[in-house]
Amino acid sequence: MNKVFGPFLTFLLALVFPATVFAAEPAKVLEVDSQSRVRANQLADKDAFTKDEFLCVQRATKNIACGVVVELAPEHVWIAFDFTNEAPAFGDLVVRPKPLKTRTDVPLDESDFVQLKEYHRPKNWFRTALLYDTLYWFWTASYERAINNHVAWGVKYDRYDVFGLSTVTNNGVFVSKLEGQGVLLTRTFFTLTNFAGISLQLGAGPYFFTARQGASSYQQTTLIVEVSAGWRWRLTDWMGLGFQAGVRWIRRPDFSHAVLSNFRTIRTGVGLDLSIRL
Repeated sequence: MNKVFGPFLTFLLALVFPATVFAAEPAKVLEVDSQSRVRANQLADKDAFTKDEFLCVQRATKNIACGVVVELAPEHVWIAFDFTNEAPAFGDLVVRPKPLKTRTDVPLDESDFVQLKEYHRPKNWFRTALLYDTLYWFWTASYERAINNHVAWGVKYDRYDVFGLSTVTNNGVFVSKLEGQGVLLTRTFFTLTNFAGISLQLGAGPYFFTARQGASSYQQTTLIVEVSAGWRWRLTDWMGLGFQAGVRWIRRPDFSHAVLSNFRTIRTGVGLDLSIRL
C-alpha cells in the first residue's frame, strides 16, 4: 500500500507545492579559512552567485555576517566579510539578504541590508623590524593606520647602526662613531585583507646624523628614501610575522672621511618584522 500511496503523495505535493518538493539545496558555509573568509557551495543555474555579489551568513533567521564574493569556482564561492556580529561556522546558511527598508529614490547600499559592527578590519598597527644591510643593523618601529582593507599610511622611526658596528677604536681608545636616526612617512599596500600576504612599502623622510670624533660631535640632517617588499603571515587576528627585503637611499652627510669610511649611499637589506594590531 505504501509503495503505491507514497509516490502518489509525492506527485500530489509536487503539483501543489513544487517549490517545496524540488527546492534547490541552499548554500551553506563549508569552511572558514585563516583570513576569516568562508567557502560556501555554489547555487545552480540562474540562482548562482556572482563575483562581487553582496551576501550574508544567516543563523536562526538572523544575519550574523555580510560581505562580498571574492572568488568563484564551479562548485563553491569564497566570501570576504565587511561586517560581522558573530563568527561564521560550518553549516551556517549563506543567503542574499533582504533589505530592511524600502527606498525608491536611490539605490540600496550595504547599510540598508544589515547594521553590524566591523569585522576584523584592522585600523591601527604597531610594527617593529630588525634589518641588516651587509654592514650594519637597523631597528625600526612604526605606527600604521589603515584607510581600507589593503592600504595604510604610517610614520616610522629608523635607527642607524643599532649595535654600534661603525665605532672606530685604536688600541681600545675611542676614535669615532656615526650615529643616526630617521623619521619616515610611509605608505604600505597589501594583497590580502587584514594586512597579510605580499606587501609593498614606500617611505621617505629626514635622517639626523651625529658624528662623534674624540670629545667632539657634529650634527647634520640628510634624507632617506626606501622601497621594500615582503610577506606577512597572520599568526592571530591581532599579530603578524613578516619577512622583508628592500633598497634604501640615504644621502651622504658631509663629515670627515674617518667617520664615513664605510658609508654607503645605496643600501640593500633584508629583515624580519613583527606587527601587532592596536
